[in-house]
Amino acid sequence: MNPLLQAKSLGQSLWLDNLSRDLLDNNQAINLHQFIQEDGIVGLTSNPAIFYQAISKSPRYANDLAQLKQSQLTPEERLEALIIPDIQAACDIFLPYYQRNQALQGLVSLEAS
Repeated sequence: MNPLLQAKSLGQSLWLDNLSRDLLDNNQAINLHQFIQEDGIVGLTSNPAIFYQAISKSPRYANDLAQLKQSQLTPEERLEALIIPDIQAACDIFLPYYQRNQALQGLVSLEAS
């Protein structure tokens, strides 16, 4: 049996500490839906360091980043413009779990910088 599902069967609430646009893409070999369905993940958390890795390594952010660099936004506003849509997309994925579990599961958090 999957060790994560074993932990879940013992009452553990499993959260993923990672988020990127690649992870949100169902066509990727490893994606958020897969973590939820196969590993019993019931929540997600992220932080600026995780997003730094995602933004610096994934080409999925390049176009948005280039456009934002031309804007009058502050660096913090640019970062928020990049990451808030990803957080919202993760919330959308977890929404059915949130609704089915009286808001005890399906949560997504973002550590403030």
